[in-house]
Amino acid sequence: MAERSVEASGLLEDLLRAEVNQRTHIVDSIKRLEHECDQLTHEVVTRLDRTFITPLDREDIHALASGLDDVSST
Repeated sequence: MAERSVEASGLLEDLLRAEVNQRTHIVDSIKRLEHECDQLTHEVVTRLDRTFITPLDREDIHALASGLDDVSST
C-alpha cells in the first residue's frame, strides 16, 4: 500500500502540472491505485481473521492497514 501511495502522490503531482486534455488518464490511474489499496486492505483483514497467532497485536495490524488505506483514499 505504501508503494501505491507513493505512486499516487507522483500522479497527483503530474495531474497538477498536466494540461486539461491529459488529466482524465491521470485521474483514472489514481482511481485504479486507490481501488488496489482497498483490495489490499480487504486482504489484510481477511488474512488477519484467519490467522491464530500474529507477529503484532491484531488491533495494531488493523490500524496500520486502515491508516494506509486512508492515506491512499484522500
